[in-house]
Amino acid sequence: MDQIATVCTYCGCGCGLLMEVQDGSVVGVAPRREHPISRGKLCLRGWNAHEIAISPERMRTPLVRKGEHLRPAAWEEAVDEAARRLREVRDRFGGQALGVIGSARFTNEEDYLLTKLARAGLGTNNVDHGAHFSSSASLKALQKALGWGAMTNSFSEIEEAEVILVAGSDTAEQHPNVAGRIMAAARNGATLIVIDPRRHQLARAAHQFLQPFPGTDLAWILGLANVIMSEGLLDLAFAVSNCENSEAFAEKANGFPPERVEELTGIPADALCSAARTYARAHKAMIFYSTGLTQHATATSNILGLANLALITGHIGRPGCGVNPLAEHNNSQGACDMGLLPDMLTGYQPVADRDVRARFEKAWGVKLPVAEGLGMFDIMSAIDAGRVKGLVVVGNPFLSNPDAHHLKEALDKLEVLVTLDMFGSEATEKADVVLPGVPFAMKDGTFTNAERRVQRVRKCVEPAQGERPDWQTLCRLLEGLGVRADYGSPAQVMTEIASLTPIYGGVSYERLESDGGLQWPCPDPSHPGTPYLYSDGFADRRACLSAIDYIASGETPDPDFPFLMSIGRSQFYWNTSPMTRYVSTLRREYSAVFLDYPKGFAEINQDDAKALGVRDGAVVKLVSRRGELELNAMVSPDVRPGAVFVPFFLREQAGFLTAPGFDPEAKMPTFRLCAVRIERA
Repeated sequence: MDQIATVCTYCGCGCGLLMEVQDGSVVGVAPRREHPISRGKLCLRGWNAHEIAISPERMRTPLVRKGEHLRPAAWEEAVDEAARRLREVRDRFGGQALGVIGSARFTNEEDYLLTKLARAGLGTNNVDHGAHFSSSASLKALQKALGWGAMTNSFSEIEEAEVILVAGSDTAEQHPNVAGRIMAAARNGATLIVIDPRRHQLARAAHQFLQPFPGTDLAWILGLANVIMSEGLLDLAFAVSNCENSEAFAEKANGFPPERVEELTGIPADALCSAARTYARAHKAMIFYSTGLTQHATATSNILGLANLALITGHIGRPGCGVNPLAEHNNSQGACDMGLLPDMLTGYQPVADRDVRARFEKAWGVKLPVAEGLGMFDIMSAIDAGRVKGLVVVGNPFLSNPDAHHLKEALDKLEVLVTLDMFGSEATEKADVVLPGVPFAMKDGTFTNAERRVQRVRKCVEPAQGERPDWQTLCRLLEGLGVRADYGSPAQVMTEIASLTPIYGGVSYERLESDGGLQWPCPDPSHPGTPYLYSDGFADRRACLSAIDYIASGETPDPDFPFLMSIGRSQFYWNTSPMTRYVSTLRREYSAVFLDYPKGFAEINQDDAKALGVRDGAVVKLVSRRGELELNAMVSPDVRPGAVFVPFFLREQAGFLTAPGFDPEAKMPTFRLCAVRIERA
């Protein structure tokens, strides 16, 4: 049996694993003891990561539409047909009539080729990616407040922190390796503060647990800032030297004393004060957060508020400190780094910058579009309005789009839809050309994890006859669109990335052979990488304290829809389960643990359940303004009265029940909150 070192394909931790191969077939997985992230440990998803490669449900044959039906086709025929159809739309209507939606599941090299496909091949900046639904608010807010839209520190520093504040993250379910580090630090003397509407596993381990009403995050964030300032707990020397806009920020925070915050959030005033003092008085304190704060109408403001807390206390630019988003996808960070954004080329270089465009034009041999493109939601609106007529989609936007009914109707208006995915979906059913993708075990490349660590992904087995690695599919598409793409390997693609992307300037496959990888910024081949950001201040700018106006997030309950439904994660299913739903072991384990909830579960407060006459395990119907869903009731004290919790992996819930609103700045959907009523089924 051979063991080949690679990186897990699920969450943003970037755990190292050994793919076990026998007679040319994947047979299992083992942890990598020496790996700096996972340190010989894997979560339940990681232990079963190999099953994706051997899933009998994976698509293996390209499909081309003929009339009303999709027919099998050879790989070369399908790719050439896709290029021809896209070329026709480009030549007739111009690049602005096309769009590309990439994937945070792709390698960096593949996402770079998608960026090149959009800008150089199709002539459009209408580019986005699936991790938009989890990372866009962090990217916008942290860029504005600090400079880089990324996690400021490293997982290894958790052991150095005196205080760890976790907000809006069920870390034990979604990022188990990080949760293990946090709980180990708490056992060894660190103070753990957890703020979440639901008492989950990590909350039960916390020294201080604050349970706000769903959708009131901005109030408690402003309240923490108020206590820190009013009690003189801020690092005044750091704030004066490094921050601007302090007066406007202070004016907003002054309006949120603990008593008002208690009225808005339900958090007792003394508990809020205690958490603020604990965080501010620590020598080193880390903030971690995830989609519990970002999938709201106030997403950008929420993250700006967390950055404010770190800046006024000086918990930034040092080990064991910082503001640290926990990326949902294995390559959420890399997809952004590689320019799958409507206004940025690789490394967050503005597409509007003439000098930046000139360097890419010279390397790619084409003129690039100047105007900022459309993001995910705007692309969909433009399709509906008839302005975008052709689309390339990696993965399945139906699983995570908050307005799936409308999306289905919009895709029918396209003149050409090309999909690239491992499994069939609603998107592939509507496609004109379906190009099957291959799993991470069949490709070489790199992933960039949540802490900006670039790591090697290694091909463990060859694709089956007739299949091709995704980077080769994209190269053939590029050449079909008239753009040079004669790369001999993903290593050559990374060489080009490094030449055009300053933060990746020192990254190469030779340097990535070690287990540690490299954390950007890594500007040249002699640079060791950057474990934590802002050690030398904020470069040629000052950090920005943001003046934030409070608004409640999401729908407001009323007599017809009196409960607030929120969503979260499950350790058995990754995100919306685009892959884990095809892993038989995870399906079996979920069914065994939740034996009494075969329809999936809706977690309801025990007092609400009593008032409704609902017993544990009974079938109930959740009805929103957009749809309805039958689930088994899980009666629990862990959610507040008036709240309902539903796991996010349920396909029907993801797009057919939730509210259609979004954060106006980051265009982040309001997945986390939606008003419902509960009916006995």
